[in-house]
Amino acid sequence: MILLLAAWLAIAQAGQADSLSLSDAVGMARHRRAVLEGASARVAEARGDARIAGEVPNPTASASHTQSAPEYHLSVQQPFDWLLTRRPGLQAANALVERARVDSALVDALLVADVRRAFFGLLAAQRSETIALEETAIADSVVRIAAARLARGDIAEMELTQLQLEAGRARQLLSRTREGRRVASSVFGRVVGLSVAAAPRLAGDLADGLGSEPSDVPSMERIPVVRLALADSAAAAGQLATARRARIPLPGLEVGHEWRDPTLPGQSFWLFGVTIPIPLLNQGGGRVAVSGARADQANAAIVETRLEVTQQVTEARVRLEEAAARAVRARDSLIPAARRLRARALLAYQLGETGLLAVLEALRSEREAESAGLEDLLVFQEARATWYALLGIAR
Repeated sequence: MILLLAAWLAIAQAGQADSLSLSDAVGMARHRRAVLEGASARVAEARGDARIAGEVPNPTASASHTQSAPEYHLSVQQPFDWLLTRRPGLQAANALVERARVDSALVDALLVADVRRAFFGLLAAQRSETIALEETAIADSVVRIAAARLARGDIAEMELTQLQLEAGRARQLLSRTREGRRVASSVFGRVVGLSVAAAPRLAGDLADGLGSEPSDVPSMERIPVVRLALADSAAAAGQLATARRARIPLPGLEVGHEWRDPTLPGQSFWLFGVTIPIPLLNQGGGRVAVSGARADQANAAIVETRLEVTQQVTEARVRLEEAAARAVRARDSLIPAARRLRARALLAYQLGETGLLAVLEALRSEREAESAGLEDLLVFQEARATWYALLGIAR
């Protein structure tokens, strides 16, 4: 009994290993692809820059020996200009950290969208090949029926030849669908990080999500592309404030000690002073001008990004809704009707109740309906992937 149970579990696990679900493909892509590692590295880099922006500069020490009295000198200098620029510098750096985080989340959402497109693209290609196999079998069946009728003297030989030609067209279509499936397998393998030969059969449905409403659109400030523009604007504003404050000549502190004066044996002297930067050769006006121009550009980019994203959201929603409507009609009406028409035409032809043209028309109508239906379902899944990516939804 235990051996039978173990064998059943092994067979079940082997069956599961032969197919791959969408969630499995997403997990595989996240594990095997390097784009997320690159995005995480950019976040780490931005956090490191924020640490640098918040650092207090180290004091500078100098020691010297002279032949004049006093002979030994030691001094320490500490600048304080960082007190003016540290806060806006941190604000700019933290804005860039937020930008890197948003960009990392967006990279993940775009990766998932690519996996979704490749997954359903391969699923559609596999289904198309299966349909082509079925249509080839049907065409061969019609040829056998025609051969039997020819043997009985019910039809002319030309009619059999025409049906054989139709069967040849079906085999040509099968070759094209096999080619499409192999190409889609290579695309899927690259997207999820698999070798081309390892692309498995997929466990999924092209009608997944069909009939459900599109996700609610969040506020404009929560859409990733807009958040990137806002972060760029905040960083530019911080950099502009830093450039303006850096023009203020804030004094630094100098503390020193001198000793070994032969005229005053055993005595030493303390030295206290300040260091003041003199804006003589330049006053930092160029840096302020550059930072101001960049801030203006970032602010203008926010306005344009809002307009563009509004248009993209509207367009993506329209495409998703219309693609869903076409896919539903194809799945529930057009394809079943074409299949029924073909079945009736073949039965009538077998019974001698209809002619060749009705059979050929029924076969071509079914082929077109199946092809268009698959295309409509695939367009729906691609529109759904675009919708999720635009909103930053990684699923």
